[in-house]
Amino acid sequence: MSKTETQAIVNAEIDLVETVKKANSGEKQSLAILRRELADENANALIDIAGNRANSLEQSTLNVMLGDQQLGTRIVLLKKLDQMRAERRHLRAVKMLATVRKMALPLRIDLKAELIVPGPRSRFDLVGSTN
Repeated sequence: MSKTETQAIVNAEIDLVETVKKANSGEKQSLAILRRELADENANALIDIAGNRANSLEQSTLNVMLGDQQLGTRIVLLKKLDQMRAERRHLRAVKMLATVRKMALPLRIDLKAELIVPGPRSRFDLVGSTN
């Protein structure tokens, strides 16, 4: 993802958060904007942004820390948070793999080989027969 695309996503999230805040305070124009945006084909992405409590907490924390001034630092911190999430997902996957391997029943195959020596027995006798 390029810097321009990342900045566009950050700006869209900031705009959405601000629009929701205005709509919560009763501003009718913001309510109309929300309705129009949620009718768009990108509504699922907007719903994910707005409906994700962790994302809301993340955004509000960044707003308190950085305000609207330090957009570059915001982008760097968002990238770091994405890396941290990826590491936690990796650790969860490794843990789940270990759990599944512990649960799997071991497969035991016993092979018994005996040497058949030519002699009084027929070569078609079963191994281990007691004739």
